[in-house]
Amino acid sequence: MNDLLSGNLIVQLKYVYFKFYHGIIAFRQYRNGEGEEWLDQGKDCLEKFKVWSSLSPTNFQSKLLILEAEYQASEANIFVAKTMFQSAARVARDNGLINDQALACKLYGQFLISIVEYQDAISWLNLSKSAFKDWGATHLQKQVENEVQTLIRENNLHDVVTSSSDGTSSCNLKHERGW
Repeated sequence: MNDLLSGNLIVQLKYVYFKFYHGIIAFRQYRNGEGEEWLDQGKDCLEKFKVWSSLSPTNFQSKLLILEAEYQASEANIFVAKTMFQSAARVARDNGLINDQALACKLYGQFLISIVEYQDAISWLNLSKSAFKDWGATHLQKQVENEVQTLIRENNLHDVVTSSSDGTSSCNLKHERGW
């Protein structure tokens, strides 16, 4: 009986994560001009997370805020999207979900790149890199580092100080934003 319950829980968790990542991808596809159906799929995922977050805020609120930020970005509500990304990172951190914190910071950094706010993007990507490191996801940490270096190189941002020798953000964004 326990095996059956465990198996059912695993299937449910896979569905939750599928919906989460599908929502992120759907909103991104919509912003990339791939069609309205992607926006509809993203909104469907967002609605599911509204329900799940009401049932278990600790586990789902940061994911809901990430999806809400992606939706607001898709609707070109820049101020609201920024607020949602920041809230997602803060809630994830407060709930001990370092993986969600890292993802929220990374997605926010990528959003900032898309609206040409490079210096803030670098700061948030560095926060993401630090969270991935703390989580033990060194491959993802390196991917984000490569993204930062590419951004600097392609946009001649060599005068922007991006990180100290220990890999932490030189702007101390955690402190500045009350983290």
